[in-house]
Amino acid sequence: MPDGGPPPRSDRPGPGQAGQGRSEAAESEGTTLAIEDHTLSILDTPERIAELIEVVGSGTLRFNMDPVNFVGSVPQALSTTELIDYLFDVLGRYTICGHAKDLFLQDRLI
Repeated sequence: MPDGGPPPRSDRPGPGQAGQGRSEAAESEGTTLAIEDHTLSILDTPERIAELIEVVGSGTLRFNMDPVNFVGSVPQALSTTELIDYLFDVLGRYTICGHAKDLFLQDRLI
């Protein structure tokens, strides 16, 4: 883009590259970073989150388990045990903390 806009997409670091820099900073400070999911974000599946953590390849990047943020349909909302079991199957080894909250259905996007 002209006049100081962001660089073209191909010139910007990808999520893995950006995560590596942040993980290096966390390592130097002796802290851990926890990423969180959401069905309306780029981190919308357990597999994408696992891939990001694996690409970054740092023990300082972990996952904050927030199962409600993965609920994207009425059937998922009515069967959270299945969803939670699946999340732990894919992301359990990366999970450092969790966020538990109630879920109720409304006729709106979020």
